[in-house]
Amino acid sequence: MKLKQNNTVDAFLLMFMRVLTMLINMASTAILSKNLSLDSYGTYASANSVISLFTNITQLGLMDAVNYYYHLKNGNRQDSINTIFLIQLCLGVVCAGVMLALQRQIAAYFDNPALTGVMCYLALRPLLENLFNSMMVLQVAIGKAKGIAVRHALVGGAKLVAVLLTSFVTNDIATILIAYLIFDSVSI
Repeated sequence: MKLKQNNTVDAFLLMFMRVLTMLINMASTAILSKNLSLDSYGTYASANSVISLFTNITQLGLMDAVNYYYHLKNGNRQDSINTIFLIQLCLGVVCAGVMLALQRQIAAYFDNPALTGVMCYLALRPLLENLFNSMMVLQVAIGKAKGIAVRHALVGGAKLVAVLLTSFVTNDIATILIAYLIFDSVSI
């Protein structure tokens, strides 16, 4: 009975975390779209598209594999999970290299030359997002959803502060991209 109660609490915490993240993203979008120039906001939107594309390409279902191997009763699950994280690390480093090598082509595709100036802040984000998501799956599997929810809320609040700082103080898109890179690095 205690396990079911803990699972229910974990499910509500994760739901709260997703709703909070969605609300922070909506507020960030509204703030940035009203306060940045069209060019700066376009660069921000293009940067998010690049990060999302490369994050999805390099996931390869490895988050599901973390959950599978954690619950596997036979075999050496620790070695399997370590291998998954090593694969993600290698993929992320290769992805960062590809993003940097192709930054001019990516900027040309989006017809946004400003992307080449910020690509160095974007290159590690797919790696960090994939590692964070896999760590989140692992933390939930071991019953530490509360810690994930608290960490997510803190990082979300910090990201909102970065959005406000970018919008009202620096008016430079690099500020938010650097802040997001730092927050993603710290959150792992």
